[in-house]
Amino acid sequence: MRINFTDEIPETWYLETEMVSGFGKTYERAYKQALDKAVGRAKIVQNSTDWSAAKSSAMNASELGVVPYDYVFASIGSEKYCKLFFRYMAPR
Repeated sequence: MRINFTDEIPETWYLETEMVSGFGKTYERAYKQALDKAVGRAKIVQNSTDWSAAKSSAMNASELGVVPYDYVFASIGSEKYCKLFFRYMAPR
């Protein structure tokens, strides 16, 4: 992740790291489901706090509010599986 050095992450905020899983008939659907879950988790945090207090390029790193940084694909029978690791801004 690239952070612009002119931006500041307030001392009361940090980059949270989490993992979600998604399933689907194709790898694309599994990835999409995992990404949707990640966005949902980040939005819960962002809607329940003073999100406007965080002024950072990390906050705007993607339109979805999360930064996916690693993923694993696998198949279980005919089902496809995606484990997605992501980061988002969260209060301390």
